[in-house]
Amino acid sequence: MACITQADVSDHFSKKLEDVRSKLFIQALGDLYATEVELKQAHKDAIKSIKDTCSKKCKDDEIMFEKIQAYKDEMQQKSLPAKEREVEIAETLSEIQDKEKQKEAMIRNIQKLTEEQARKKQLMIAQNKANKDKLKNLNKAKQVFQERLGLEIRKLHGKSFFREFVPYRYVMLTSLSNKDLDWIKKTAIHR
Repeated sequence: MACITQADVSDHFSKKLEDVRSKLFIQALGDLYATEVELKQAHKDAIKSIKDTCSKKCKDDEIMFEKIQAYKDEMQQKSLPAKEREVEIAETLSEIQDKEKQKEAMIRNIQKLTEEQARKKQLMIAQNKANKDKLKNLNKAKQVFQERLGLEIRKLHGKSFFREFVPYRYVMLTSLSNKDLDWIKKTAIHR
């Protein structure tokens, strides 16, 4: 081995060191460059993957937003007929209430008419009974006058105001005595 103090050895040593340093530097730079290239490629791949993922996510989001918008539009279209139906239902309910009021009014009118008809019927029955009683009394009076006074009473048929109330208009005296005249006076006085 040579001595370190020799100039050649020192140059040679320096040269060798410089070669080793260069080799190491080149090797380090090569490794660094290879690592940089690998990292650059990994970065490109990651960015591309992220871009693809973001692009896919963006497309999915756009599709989702389109679906949301379509759903909103559909809901608006469905809500319009629902509102129209609500208006129709309100109108129908109003008509039903009006018809119920009319029905109640008609029922009240029918009840009033039924009560009025019942009153008229009772009045007619009472009048009919009174008329029958009057007719019965008139027939009795006719019998009495015919038997007692010997009167002949004839019915006249024709249009007359008194026809309904007094069916006998002409009286013919057939035989009247003083005794009968006294009886008529007494009867007229007592009434």
